[in-house]
Amino acid sequence: GGLGGVLADETASSSGPGPSSVRAAPPAATASPDRRTPLNFVICVGGVIASLSAYGVLQERLMTQPYDGENGPETFTHSV
Repeated sequence: GGLGGVLADETASSSGPGPSSVRAAPPAATASPDRRTPLNFVICVGGVIASLSAYGVLQERLMTQPYDGENGPETFTHSV
């Protein structure tokens, strides 16, 4: 009964490592050599720098602009 019975039935019916029970290994997760170019590297580094710059600008704006608090205008004192 249940899923355990189904799995037990499938394992018992297999007659060893045949085509139905052997799975091919997944391909390696590395990039192909033709994609590892200096241009690709520059684009990736530029994306990281752009993301961190945008984060810095937004964080600076958040930390320096006052907002309406319960006791009048307040600013954030901690960024984390």
